[in-house]
Amino acid sequence: MGNGTEQTDSPEVLSYAKPHIEEIKPITGRAALGLSTLGVALISVAPVVHDGEGFVYSAASFAFGGLIAGVVVLLKGYRRKAEGVIGLILAIVILMTSCAIKYVVIPRRNRIAIRMAICWGNLRQIHSAVVAYRSIHGEAPASLHAVVAAGVDLSGGDLKCPTADSPRICDYVYYPAADANAPSGALMACDLAGNHTGEGRSVLFATGEIKWLSASEFAAELAKAENAGFARALNKVEAAQP
Repeated sequence: MGNGTEQTDSPEVLSYAKPHIEEIKPITGRAALGLSTLGVALISVAPVVHDGEGFVYSAASFAFGGLIAGVVVLLKGYRRKAEGVIGLILAIVILMTSCAIKYVVIPRRNRIAIRMAICWGNLRQIHSAVVAYRSIHGEAPASLHAVVAAGVDLSGGDLKCPTADSPRICDYVYYPAADANAPSGALMACDLAGNHTGEGRSVLFATGEIKWLSASEFAAELAKAENAGFARALNKVEAAQP
């Protein structure tokens, strides 16, 4: 009876297991496409978010899963091969894009952020030095070079924008008429045109506030009545640039 029972149970076990294996086959193709699609969604936002590197790692993880599922579909000849192939291609593209973003885009963005921080530090130092000079001498300095010469918390290095590729001694425009009593929108200093590849300017207000302004926003500030003198000074300096 023992042998008869074994012969009767074996076909039942095989017939029970086989449908589950068959059900997995089409899912593999869908998995390859689905994982790769998730990777595409993550990699598309990685360059524009603050913590882009985390999105790159997540996208690469999904893409790697899609890659494995796609390879299995091709090697095993499972159904939904088209989905597996598409998922495999997407996975390869995502992995290549992830490498490009990690080793090219993100480092470049970090370099830009570091240089911008240095530029803003220079403007902050210019404001502090001008305030200190005014408290010592009772009047605003005629130029930033006068502040450097007076030895008041400002050096020649503070006058160089890290993104400016030029032999200029000073990469900033300063307007002495802007002081603590000036209107809140009065400009004290700003980048020279081209310091940041024409994308905009870092500006220093008389209040000590620093902002990044696009070309249109900067033009709007120059159009204000309190900045008429600054606009004339800026045009004069930039017209003399080579």
